[in-house]
Amino acid sequence: MGFDRKLSIKERIQKRRKQKRKRFFIVLCFLLISIMTYFVINNALGHDGEDPVFSDKEPAQSTIQITAAVESTPTAFPASVGVASSVSTTPEETNGDNVNASPANSAENDAKGENSLEVSSSAQGKVNYDKLKSDLGQYISKFAGQYGIHYIDLENNYEFGINDTNEYIAASTVKVPLNYFVYKKIAAGEVDPKKTLTYTEGDFEGGTGILQNKKLAGKSFTIKYLMELSITHSDNIATNMLLRHFGRKNLKNYMRSLGGTVVKDNKNVSCPKDMAIYMKDVYEFCNSNGELGEEFKHNLCNTVFNDRLPKLLPKEVKVAHKVGNQIEAVHDVGIIYTDKPYVLTVMSKGIVSEEEACNVIAEISKKVYDVVKDR
Repeated sequence: MGFDRKLSIKERIQKRRKQKRKRFFIVLCFLLISIMTYFVINNALGHDGEDPVFSDKEPAQSTIQITAAVESTPTAFPASVGVASSVSTTPEETNGDNVNASPANSAENDAKGENSLEVSSSAQGKVNYDKLKSDLGQYISKFAGQYGIHYIDLENNYEFGINDTNEYIAASTVKVPLNYFVYKKIAAGEVDPKKTLTYTEGDFEGGTGILQNKKLAGKSFTIKYLMELSITHSDNIATNMLLRHFGRKNLKNYMRSLGGTVVKDNKNVSCPKDMAIYMKDVYEFCNSNGELGEEFKHNLCNTVFNDRLPKLLPKEVKVAHKVGNQIEAVHDVGIIYTDKPYVLTVMSKGIVSEEEACNVIAEISKKVYDVVKDR
């Protein structure tokens, strides 16, 4: 063994045992590293070739349990603040039609750097919208990146925008028109919300949501449940299942039919003005479709992500909204239910700090609320 013969037998035994322990730990560490490497490689191969639509940092946690092959709607969701979800700009399958309607108007607005829509002083009543717009423009100019804003007074249809027709990564804000698209089909009797969709491997995606943490093989979920999760938890898997069933291009065409101008088949993009148009339609749908409308409104008002539009508003003010995150992009689009409700959509690009961007959106929301709440 190479021991010093001057050592006693007891010392030789102790030294031999020490070497054996050392070899044992080396072998154990090697085995652990090998096992971990196997699982990492196996997991990567298991989802190789996927075309992810959504991507984000961490999932929203929930106590919802999947106990049956078919899930119904859970009775309650946690009210905690979560990390916002996102939709990537990974190209989708398309026939090559990349539509961006109203190019003349878009070019004009891009040249100006903001939407040219103004509200005349005589029509503004108690609110000086020109001053509000100017104040907001000065405020967002202090920060890195670009912020786009669109406001609609739902009582009088007054509206204005700043950088609101430029192209932004839509991220998870696209889940609003997706849900609206499906709800309209349910209202028309074309879709049964109790119909179940079965999970496939192609639906898998990490990021926000709760389904990714469950054993999904062979599981089926109702359309109603998937819609709820896609809004309240911004669940990416639920959204992918809905997109697979209803068709991504069908959704894009529907967004165009609503008046969306920044819509492309191969990219997940939008703008604050388009999102405001969708939110206004959602507001009208919720008001005129009884329990179905209340269900949609409930989902939007009970999302776990509340670190932007609602953050600085009074607790009693309901905000039906949807956030979105991507690299250098943080958004929130919503309906603020004051005595006279209004739509406010804020999108960003080129931001350097997610935390700063969330706070900027919260401040924008508070500034608008303080000016228009008593109009």
